[in-house]
Amino acid sequence: MFETDCNWGADSIRREMTVREFLESVPAVGELVVVTRGGWPTCTVHIDSEDCFRMPADIAHRKVLNSSFGSIKVTTREPLPMEVPVRFIDC
Repeated sequence: MFETDCNWGADSIRREMTVREFLESVPAVGELVVVTRGGWPTCTVHIDSEDCFRMPADIAHRKVLNSSFGSIKVTTREPLPMEVPVRFIDC
C-alpha cells in the first residue's frame, strides 16, 4: 500500500510501508487493528501507547496492500453486542 502523510500537504511523497511502519505512523493510541492476509484475519493489534504494540515478526515485515476502517461486534455484559470501530490492514 502507498500511504500519504496528511501533514505533508499536497506535494507529499508516497512510499510503500511494512505493517510495522504503518502501525508506528498511522493508527492513534487506543485503536484496534485487525491484520489480514488475503482477506483472512491473521492477528489483532491494540495500540497501547504511542509506538507500543506486539505482533508476530513475520507479519511485521510484510508490505501493506490496503487499509480501511470498519467495525466488529464485541460481546459485552449487555444483552446486545456492541459495535467497536477497527482499522483493517491487508498484507
